[in-house]
Amino acid sequence: MTPTVKAPEIDFMDALEAKIHEASERLRALRSENRALAQKVADLEAQIAERGEEAAVIDMAGAANEANEEWRLERDAIRQRVESLASRLEELLEEGEE
Repeated sequence: MTPTVKAPEIDFMDALEAKIHEASERLRALRSENRALAQKVADLEAQIAERGEEAAVIDMAGAANEANEEWRLERDAIRQRVESLASRLEELLEEGEE
């Protein structure tokens, strides 16, 4: 039995396929993380609303604004990375169709 030799094009496709799988897994993880963060914010906002204590709201306002800003920045960074990965995957799909 003669061993099969892969053509360089196939090796390239294997590497590309691995990278696409890796990127799609990362994309799933980022989406999941984004959903978890959104749920956490919703839970925290619900807790604040339930307390209804004016003093707690006043004390937490500064920290909440800072935390919300940090969360927003992190969310924006994750969104940009996800959009970039999705764009790359779309480009790869379009190239594959040609």
